[in-house]
Amino acid sequence: MTFSESVSDFAAGDITAGNATVSNFAGSGASYSFDLVPSSDGTVTADIAAGVAQDSVLNTNTAASQLSISYDGTPPPAPVVNSPAPSSLTNDTTPTASGTAEANATISVYFDGSLNGTTAADASGNWSYTPSSALTGNTSHTVKVKATDAAGNSSFDSNTNTFMIETTAPSVVGISRFSPASATTNASSVDFFVVFSESSLAGLNSSDFILTTTGAISGASVSSVAYANGASATVTVNTGSGDGSIRLDLKDDDTITDAAGNKLGGTGTGNGDYTAGQSFTIDKTGPTVSMSTTITSPTNTSPIPVRDSKIINHPKLLPVQCR
Repeated sequence: MTFSESVSDFAAGDITAGNATVSNFAGSGASYSFDLVPSSDGTVTADIAAGVAQDSVLNTNTAASQLSISYDGTPPPAPVVNSPAPSSLTNDTTPTASGTAEANATISVYFDGSLNGTTAADASGNWSYTPSSALTGNTSHTVKVKATDAAGNSSFDSNTNTFMIETTAPSVVGISRFSPASATTNASSVDFFVVFSESSLAGLNSSDFILTTTGAISGASVSSVAYANGASATVTVNTGSGDGSIRLDLKDDDTITDAAGNKLGGTGTGNGDYTAGQSFTIDKTGPTVSMSTTITSPTNTSPIPVRDSKIINHPKLLPVQCR
């Protein structure tokens, strides 16, 4: 503080402090200094009344304009990180962190223990932050924040959330015959076993499968898909009518995703197709029998010799001749 000219008889007791105490008073002549030690949060004032100091010819001072300043020595409460949620999965390498804090506080955001950047809470205390550069994929990360209020008080750290960034797309490992055990069957329905590279897939249903047939197969269709969030599914196929082969294929239409949101085979239809599975041979035609004799009818020959009896048109049976 400064007087317009040198004065005498000015002392610390001449300062009236509000919500504070005076300390470290020093000075002489026209220049003095002192500290105000706040008693609590709120307005801190200092007043100097008229007539407390005098110049060399005994003129006394006029009253000073009041010094008033708002004091806040209380740190804000620890902020909260809501997202990414603990143990969550995402395929976003620049995940947006969000949460709550003291209104209008500055939020320092730490990914994996290092300061990544700052943002501001709004008047309702909500904040969000998106990192400017990508985090490493296919590994776990942590996020925490700290709040600093307008007075410069810093909070304790928030909760620390650990989350996983997974960027590997799921794929079909294989499609094999499951039931019946035999590769050749006359069953009205068969089951295929589909194995994926990971579990907890969403969007898997019968429309994701198509049938590749050969021969005279007609009316075959996918009737059901049994999937319980594991890494495999059982697909039941109605074999229709006629003889031939049936193979189950997967047609990728980008509707199948893993828990992190990665699409089967990666983003783009068709890149997750699978057409290399096993087939069932379908045989629904029964065997036929032919018989012949060298004897002409009518005859009195007994016994009548029957020759060249054959069971034909059955892939499992060899021709049988009766002699």
